[in-house]
Amino acid sequence: MNKKILKLLYNVIKMEKKPISISDVAKKADISRMTASKYLELMHLSGQIIRYDVGTAKKYSISSNTSLYTPCDLSSDLILILDTEFKILYVNETYIRFSNLPRVNIIGKRISVLNLEILKSFDLLGFLNNYHSGNLESRIIEVNNENQDLFFEISIAKVRFGSLKSAIALVIKDITFKVLLDKEKNLLSAIISCSNDAIISVDRDMFILSWNSGAERLFGYRSEEMIGRPYSVLFPADCHDKYPSLEGRMREKEMIIQYECKRLRKDGVSIDVSISLSHIYNQEGYFLGTSVILRDIYERICLENKVKQQNNLLQHIINVIDVPLHLINSKMRILLANNAASKRHNIPLDMLIGLNLKDIMSQELFLNRIEYLQTAWSTNKPLNFEDSDGHRILSNYLYPLYQSDKDQQWVVLSFDVTEKKKMEQQIINLNSQFQSIFGNLHLGIAIVDPLTHAILMVNPSWKQFFGDKRSTKCWYNGKSKRNAHICNLCIDLIMGNPIAHTPSFEHIFNKKLYHCEIQAIPWAADKKVIMITAYESHD
Repeated sequence: MNKKILKLLYNVIKMEKKPISISDVAKKADISRMTASKYLELMHLSGQIIRYDVGTAKKYSISSNTSLYTPCDLSSDLILILDTEFKILYVNETYIRFSNLPRVNIIGKRISVLNLEILKSFDLLGFLNNYHSGNLESRIIEVNNENQDLFFEISIAKVRFGSLKSAIALVIKDITFKVLLDKEKNLLSAIISCSNDAIISVDRDMFILSWNSGAERLFGYRSEEMIGRPYSVLFPADCHDKYPSLEGRMREKEMIIQYECKRLRKDGVSIDVSISLSHIYNQEGYFLGTSVILRDIYERICLENKVKQQNNLLQHIINVIDVPLHLINSKMRILLANNAASKRHNIPLDMLIGLNLKDIMSQELFLNRIEYLQTAWSTNKPLNFEDSDGHRILSNYLYPLYQSDKDQQWVVLSFDVTEKKKMEQQIINLNSQFQSIFGNLHLGIAIVDPLTHAILMVNPSWKQFFGDKRSTKCWYNGKSKRNAHICNLCIDLIMGNPIAHTPSFEHIFNKKLYHCEIQAIPWAADKKVIMITAYESHD
């Protein structure tokens, strides 16, 4: 197509105020009527001029007040008509808007001079030159525009255009949304297909639409066995009365998450499953059905039962302990306690669990505990400390049980040592009294171990009489044979034999005569010692 002739004809028609016939156009343009008819028809089809049919005659005009569109102009695709030399005969309105060029600047140009971004990465001329079949052929191209991937489908086919028996229609269709949607659908399909969970879709009437491989493994039915069957075929016979309300809630578009129940396998075995439901809508918001995800929870239930049994056993064990026991975390919250702790706080055990230490202690005691707990947490080592609640003295032991970056757990054992402390104080008081009496006696007193003959204790008067003598021999047997019965006494004490009498004797030391008596006295549990008393004799 000659671009000069197109421009010439366009200007001729433009100069006329009324529609002009083919013959008049040919005469003013000084071309043959056949050539003028051919070009005018193509210009009319491309939308450059308007044709009026007056009987058998045809007249043409250009009017800015009239806008007539061909069916191609109504398409959202880019449509171009090319001649056999790949010159543009026609473009639709969508292409005009897309290219932002007036039609007069496009018609008659070769397709190769178009500077469309979407065609830069595609060898369009190669595609056209290799097109010989006359059938519809398509290519899909990917274009990156401002870091966004766009996809276009380019199709070509031979068509008749006006008086031309052979022209080429080129259609460029934006399929980005379709490609991305297909990718998303394929990904979703792959996820559903590979999922270990059973994924089923049902329609509004609860008939099964899809059945993935996870459902096949869980229930034993193949996909072709279940498509079209009612969802209720999976319900155990003894549970039908529970599910009509569930179906109603699904129809009412209510979301139900982690609904646990029983379902029936193909072999008739009832299994425990968790169910997640979500509703399916089309783009117009019309409710199509429901997606059902089912997961076998047999292992989880077994594990929960095992943990429950272990917790019951642990609770039984710690309840046997008659010492208050608490398991606490870093927030001072009681995670576990025993009956002794419940009795100590006068709070039922089920109410004690979950309380904070500050809820069951005075502020002073709580702050004191906090200080020790923080010390233990920082070292992660057992710790023993004592405190008082105003009525009792408590000896507390902290043992680290569990520690992570986010939390710590400690076992706290609290022993009531009030009576023990009282007894210790009494012993201290008695010992003080004993020392006072023992030290002020004028009698010399020595405590001797009958097994080793070692002197265990002497009072000041004994030291005054005999000095600080610490013999490992029998105190008198090594000095005088007449006192050999002292060792017999030692033997009797060691063997636990009955002692007939308490011996007495006299002893001379530093030219002074001392009268001595020996007797066995209790010293510790199942043990006796020899107590020797001595005083100076003046006879």
